[in-house]
Amino acid sequence: MKTPKETKKVMSTKGVRALPDRQDADELKVMPGYQTHEQLFQVLKELPTDYAPYGKMERRDLGDCSCGCRWYHLLAGKRGSDWGVCADPASPRSGLLTFEHQGCPQFQRDVRWNFLDTKTGQRARQRFEDREEELRQWRKEHPFKTVRVVQRRVGIFWLVGNRLLCDTGPLSKAEEYGECLTHPQSHIDHWAHLQQIGTVSPHSEYEEYPRGRVVFNTKTERFTIYADRCILRRQPMIKRIMKIMHLGINETDFRTDGHYRCVKCMEKLDDDENDI
Repeated sequence: MKTPKETKKVMSTKGVRALPDRQDADELKVMPGYQTHEQLFQVLKELPTDYAPYGKMERRDLGDCSCGCRWYHLLAGKRGSDWGVCADPASPRSGLLTFEHQGCPQFQRDVRWNFLDTKTGQRARQRFEDREEELRQWRKEHPFKTVRVVQRRVGIFWLVGNRLLCDTGPLSKAEEYGECLTHPQSHIDHWAHLQQIGTVSPHSEYEEYPRGRVVFNTKTERFTIYADRCILRRQPMIKRIMKIMHLGINETDFRTDGHYRCVKCMEKLDDDENDI
């Protein structure tokens, strides 16, 4: 007696040929994804309007389906030499699997059917093949280069010493704020998150360090980097922010804002006011 393992091995060596043997006796013996000429005849629907011997219509001067009927669409692959589907909405066989010689009174000849057999058609085929060859050669000489598409981003950031801490999101998920699209996360909330995960000191405050925000103006269709002066005067840091946000220099403005002043800048501002 064969073990289940031995049985499985036998089935794997037989491959797809073993599948029909596993069907019930009254099932159609068909191969997955492939039907023979005889198997298609077993499911063919014959109508009284078909030509004899498939139906009751006497064959007249009208051609068979495969003799240039504009509504006869061939099956893909080898079976297309004998089989197709009728696409004529006025035909009784509309939408049905059809053998090429069944025919029907609604036959309509396609005037383009034998066009490629004419001299004009042969010249047209040759021109087409020549252009195809030119296109293949051009593609061979100009290989396609993959272009990585990146989405612009908005977000918030801090400069903690020499570390740039950011929280960003794609422009497609930004929220509206007046005429702008901005990152939904606030500096206060994200700073609390950074404290919880140990990125920054739990005893520090979010406004203690230079910070800023990147927004997109829907009216001007430009990005704006609002930041502390401590950040704006450091060009390498600005370039890092733009790289993280995938921003171009020709689409970005740079501005200061009263919301984004660190402790040092606030102290300096107070000293300037006292001097006045």
